Amino acid sequence: MAHQVLLPVPIESTFRGAHCLWWPVQSVVSNSSPPAPPRWLVVFVAGNPGLAEYYRPFLSALHSSTLLRGSVEIVALSLRGHAPTIDTRDDGMAQTDMPWDAAKDVRSAIRGIDTSLRAQADHKLAALTSLRSLYPPGSSTQMIVMGHSIGCYILLDAIGSSPTPSTLVDGVIMLMPALAHLRDTPAGKRLTPVVLRPTIVKFIVPAVIFLLSLMPTVFLVALIRVITRQPPAGAAVTAKLVAGPRTALNALSMGLEEMATVHEVREDMRKTVRALAERRRAEGPRRAAVRAYFAAGDIDEWVPQWIRESVEDGLGLQTFHLPPSSLQLKAMGDGHDVSLQNEDANEDDASASPAHNSDAAVLLGSAVCQWGLKHAFCLDPSETNTLAAVVARWIHDW
Repeated sequence: MAHQVLLPVPIESTFRGAHCLWWPVQSVVSNSSPPAPPRWLVVFVAGNPGLAEYYRPFLSALHSSTLLRGSVEIVALSLRGHAPTIDTRDDGMAQTDMPWDAAKDVRSAIRGIDTSLRAQADHKLAALTSLRSLYPPGSSTQMIVMGHSIGCYILLDAIGSSPTPSTLVDGVIMLMPALAHLRDTPAGKRLTPVVLRPTIVKFIVPAVIFLLSLMPTVFLVALIRVITRQPPAGAAVTAKLVAGPRTALNALSMGLEEMATVHEVREDMRKTVRALAERRRAEGPRRAAVRAYFAAGDIDEWVPQWIRESVEDGLGLQTFHLPPSSLQLKAMGDGHDVSLQNEDANEDDASASPAHNSDAAVLLGSAVCQWGLKHAFCLDPSETNTLAAVVARWIHDW
C-alpha cells in the first residue's frame, strides 16, 4: 500500500564540523519498496559569512517548487567554523550531547582550525565526494552543485581538486559569483581601510564582536536590524553568528583572506569548467554544464558589471537571455511554492518558448537579472522567491 512520506524539513546536521541543512526528496513510497531516488541532488555552498541558515527560505522555495516537487533533494553546507552548530558556553566553545567525534570536529572548527579559503574547498570536496558515492555518474540522479558569492569560488576550487573533476558533478549553478578582483569592487574598497590597519583587525574588531556577543539576543537582533537594515529573520541568523563570537571572527578572517587572494579568474577554474562542458557535450545535444546568474549593471557591489564581464571572459561563459517578459514570475500558495509560468503556454512544455529552447542549448551560460535582485538576495523574501523560480526552471531542464 502506497503512502505519502512527508518529513519536517529541513533536517539539521553537521558534516566534519560544519552545519548543514537537508531537504530529502518528498515522495510516495510503498511498504514493500524503498523510496525512489531523486531526479536531482542539489548541493548548495553558502557565501561568506557562511551560514546555510540564511538560505533556508530560498532553498525551501526551490524544494517545494511546482517544477521540482517530489523529485529533488537538497543539501546546504555552511562554511566550516562559521556557523554555531550547537549550543556554546560563554567562552564560545561547544557543549553538546552529539557523538564525541562529531563534537570534536565542531570544536576544532569553532577554534578556527581548517577554516581558511583553501581548507573550505577541501571540506566541500569531501562532502561532494561522499554524496557522489550515493549517486555515481550515469545513475538516474543528476548531482548539481550551486553556490552563492564566494561559495562559487570555493565549489569550483573543490571540483578542480578532485582526481575526476569532469565527473564529480553533473552541473554547476553560480549565483552572483565572486570570482575575481574582490578588493577592487565598491564593497571591497570600503573595507580596504580595515584590511590595511592590523590594529583594527587584531584588536578593535574582536573587542567589538565580543561586547556584542554579551548582549541579550532580543537586543542584539534589534541592534543588527538598525545597523544593517536586515529583516527579522536575517537579523536573527546574523545574531547567531555574532553570539559565537569565534564564528564571527572566523568569517572575518576568511573575508580578509578573500580580499588578499581573489584577483584574476583562475586558469584552473576555467579548465574545470571546460572539462565539465566537454563531458556534457559528449553526452548529447542540449546539455547544460554551467549556469551563472548576475545582478544587473552595478547593483551588486561585490560583483559589478565589469567583474561580471571578467568572469564571463575568464570562464568562457556565453550570455543568454532569461525567458521573455511574457514569462511571469508568480508566487504560489504560501509564498514557498513558486514556479516560472508562461501566460500563453503550458509551463511544462519546453517547446512553447523559442527563447527557452535556445537557452537550453547553451553549455556555459550567463544570465543577467531582470528584476533588480541584489547580492544579498537571501535576505529579501520577494527576491528569494523570484530567484528560486528561475533556478527551478534551470534545474528542471538539466
